[in-house]
Amino acid sequence: MTVRNTYTLGLDIGGTNIKIVILENRQRVIFRHQIPSNANAGANAVRRTIAEAINRASSYFLDSIDPSTLPQTETLTGFHTPQMRQEHEFIAKAQNPPTFRKPGLLTPTLNNPTLQQPRLPTTAHNHSTLPEPEFLTTSHNDSTLKHPEFPTPARKDPPLRTPDPPTTVHNLPNLRQPEFLTTSSNPQTLRQVPSPKPPFFSIGIGCAGTVHPITGVVVNSPNFLDWTNVPLADWVRADTTLPTRVLNDANSATVAEWKLGAARGFHNVILLAFGTGIGGGIIIDGKLFTGSTGTGAELGHITIRYDGIPCNCGNTGCFERYCSASALKRLFPDVSAEEIFTQAPKNPTYREALDDFLNALSIAITGLANAFDPDCILIGGGLSKGISVHLPIIAEYVQKHAFPNAASHVQIRPCELGSWAGAIGAALAAP
Repeated sequence: MTVRNTYTLGLDIGGTNIKIVILENRQRVIFRHQIPSNANAGANAVRRTIAEAINRASSYFLDSIDPSTLPQTETLTGFHTPQMRQEHEFIAKAQNPPTFRKPGLLTPTLNNPTLQQPRLPTTAHNHSTLPEPEFLTTSHNDSTLKHPEFPTPARKDPPLRTPDPPTTVHNLPNLRQPEFLTTSSNPQTLRQVPSPKPPFFSIGIGCAGTVHPITGVVVNSPNFLDWTNVPLADWVRADTTLPTRVLNDANSATVAEWKLGAARGFHNVILLAFGTGIGGGIIIDGKLFTGSTGTGAELGHITIRYDGIPCNCGNTGCFERYCSASALKRLFPDVSAEEIFTQAPKNPTYREALDDFLNALSIAITGLANAFDPDCILIGGGLSKGISVHLPIIAEYVQKHAFPNAASHVQIRPCELGSWAGAIGAALAAP
């Protein structure tokens, strides 16, 4: 018995780009890509960009690539060579759509969207060149086949009727063109994304901000202008007719690392994503923890100094005010975080700032170890490379200050899946 492969689509919606991932059987990445997004765009414009991303993913299955023939040794962060080779051709075709002749003279093939040669007129002298009867019907019942009628020489033969082509994704001539999107600002006029073949089983979306765990409504998002109570899951369901789940992007990255990354095999996991702020994700007893309203695991806003620096959230002394790119930018406006980490051994000023950074980080991780007693704590995000060098120092602090059982058990590790973790986790978390 042949088991059909299933394909889930994952999108990670950021302020500058949307990352796209297709998972085969929720185990193997067979496609990844990204398209630009606009942080200043309204919700309807982002909806159209999401439709474009889904179109791009759908096109993967229409480039005459049979996923069953792809290498079985594909890694999670790798591209398939056929897709890389065809990427520039894909863009060129999208910008220069082919001109098609009248469909009445041409018949599409299922293996290629190119069209066949026109049929010869029916005459008594060339009736032997007529196509077989199966070209004249889409029925599989032999009794219903239409047989051509041969004309008599005494009259002019009418042209042979060409049947309407079957409605499949293979004969949509402009599949990759913007006609599947819309320039209207009215969301009711958005056209549906065409069904891919083989079809996606479901869609998962990771988005920064507070996301309701049941409805998929984005309550607010720091990545986009004026995003308040955006029904993102309902929009995508309406545009694709596919089951859709929306979750916080740090939560989706946590799912990816837990299932396919650095936390494989563990049941209690905490992920800290260090970027402009600090995102967080928690796995408790093998389940993603989101809290009652979707605001769970906002670990960047736990207080580590009661009289500390005011935070944008309204609190003071939040974790992310001391251990993030924005925290370093506040101290050194003209220096990148990467330079601070790299030059700290040679620059006493940077060294002092980095010591404060690592001390605050060690305090927060110790508190998390005591509160959750996790199997492992993962370090991810844009600053993870610089932080990972100092993990032995952090682990030593935790060993001294956390409860003995928790301290001896917890492992502090860097993430493995990089910036693609959000999209991979969204595909894994899809319904």
